[in-house]
Amino acid sequence: MWRHLRAEINRCEVKLRSCRRRRNKRAETRWTHRLRRLKKKLPVFEKSIREVDKRVARLVSARNSETSQQRLKCDDLIEQSMKRLRELEASREADIRMKRHEITSLVSTTSLITKQMNELAKSERAALNEFDAIAMRRRRKSYAVVYMPFYVARYEREAKKRYVVYPPSIVSNMGILTKMKGAMGSPRMKDFLQPRSKAVDSFLNQLVTLIEKDSMFEKEVTEAGIQNSILRQKKLRIGVKRGLKQLRDENWLSKDELQTLGKLLYIYA
Repeated sequence: MWRHLRAEINRCEVKLRSCRRRRNKRAETRWTHRLRRLKKKLPVFEKSIREVDKRVARLVSARNSETSQQRLKCDDLIEQSMKRLRELEASREADIRMKRHEITSLVSTTSLITKQMNELAKSERAALNEFDAIAMRRRRKSYAVVYMPFYVARYEREAKKRYVVYPPSIVSNMGILTKMKGAMGSPRMKDFLQPRSKAVDSFLNQLVTLIEKDSMFEKEVTEAGIQNSILRQKKLRIGVKRGLKQLRDENWLSKDELQTLGKLLYIYA
């Protein structure tokens, strides 16, 4: 509205100047009166504009004040959150450093223990060799028949068969070195049964080759194995159960493995 009034005043002034140049007194008088009426209205609009400007200024000031307060609150919340985050990061870094120190210490200790165990094993072998060197060898005057128990196992999977011979062996204990090998995926049976004689072990392994080449011999071995299977004799199954329990107590077998083998023994009962 104020802009329209200013535009109308400007138009009247232009018309008035034009009338004066043309010396049109009648038109000049008419535009002069109109210009005066318009200019009387101008202060009213200017006052309203000033009041509006004051209200706008007050609103802007209030807005700026509220914005400043809200910004301060946000900054405080952000600072509190960042402080908590920094504390968590510091705690995490401290935990990581402590874990790394523990890992380094454990690796160092494990390496030292392994080195000491290897040295102990070497010392034991050296002592046994020294003992064998000072022992007197006994010569046998004549040949003799010696009873030498061993076991033959056949593993079947679909149409495939595999034979394994277990010669007279020494049962090892579940030591720290064996546990470490088991954790790294090393077969436990090699650590569990140690052949008493490499020569006897090599000799008995020839039996597997003979079984695989001679089908008639394989048939005879299979029939003899079925008749004398330790799983088909009640007394031997009792001993096997007791042995499996001892293996579980010494950590050679897990609880699940013990249950699985127990179910197999129940099937053959």
